[in-house]
Amino acid sequence: MLALKIIGGAIVGGAAILGLISLPPSWRKWIIALVTFIAGLFYFLEFVLPESFLTDWLQPVGNALMVISAFALGLGMVNLILIHARNVSQRKPGWYNSLSLLVSMAAMIIFGFWNRYGHSHIVGKIYDVLFNGMLVPLQNTMFSILAFYIVSAAYRAFRIKSLEATLMMIAAVIVMLGQVPIGTWLSQWGWWPKGYKIPEVANWLLTVVNSAAVRGVGFGIAVGAIATSLRIWLSLERGVYFEQIGGGG
Repeated sequence: MLALKIIGGAIVGGAAILGLISLPPSWRKWIIALVTFIAGLFYFLEFVLPESFLTDWLQPVGNALMVISAFALGLGMVNLILIHARNVSQRKPGWYNSLSLLVSMAAMIIFGFWNRYGHSHIVGKIYDVLFNGMLVPLQNTMFSILAFYIVSAAYRAFRIKSLEATLMMIAAVIVMLGQVPIGTWLSQWGWWPKGYKIPEVANWLLTVVNSAAVRGVGFGIAVGAIATSLRIWLSLERGVYFEQIGGGG
């Protein structure tokens, strides 16, 4: 019975997708906006109306969203392959980077599935070389390169050009001294006031001043996320796709 429901749902869903594709672009725009609004309204009402009839539909809707996300991931991979395959075929600048991406993607997909379902010792070794011998070192290299950009940004931020930069520089020096043994050694001298030794001041900067700044930034991020979510929910965040189909209609 469950299998029949799944097959029937797949047939209905596939027919709905084919019907949506065949519609004029201007109609598709309004249908996408309507479906987006209904989906957002469902989760909004389920949140503000706890233990309502919508709660029983929370798990099925969540499962449907996971399926849609999987299809979206597949479409993203297809789009990525098409773009980079076009770069390689047309020999655009940097086409060799696109070729390396396609080869790496194909190798990881093939040997990843083969290692998962084939249970071959040789394939397992190849997959281990691809993942632990190439991917992980490349990730570590990327993050080590980012460290140089962070140091460069810190140097530009700490250049004493204003009162704010001066305060930031002083706070950074105190925090750094409070994290290393030399800060504790300097604080052992008797002329430090009680409660104002370097590790204590560094801890106060981290737990009080820095926490307040982080909470302020987090509050701003939350407000921005709510505003963006409302724009997406009400289809005010059009994007390139809506501009194209809107122009075509």
